[in-house]
Amino acid sequence: MPVTNWLSVGYTFQYNSNMEAIDGIFNLIPGVYDFRKANNSGFVLMDLRLGFQITSKLESWVIVKNLLNEAYSMRPALLEEPRSLTLRLNYLFQGH
Repeated sequence: MPVTNWLSVGYTFQYNSNMEAIDGIFNLIPGVYDFRKANNSGFVLMDLRLGFQITSKLESWVIVKNLLNEAYSMRPALLEEPRSLTLRLNYLFQGH
């Protein structure tokens, strides 16, 4: 979402409730039962994006995924990525 002619801001908020039922065989994988027991109330994910229009052809982005560094699992036995920071430059070689 453009805030000014040189700054854009984006934000993502996502809530996922706890997985209530999984196949019992997943509990045989070390750590799955303990993780599910300790993290049984769902989780919130937040991402943040800031974009800067440097010139008419050059823009820069700072992207933070998993802003709160939440330990979460979308599927049994698959721990998702921790917080990450991406710096991105976009340059338009043609056109205006």
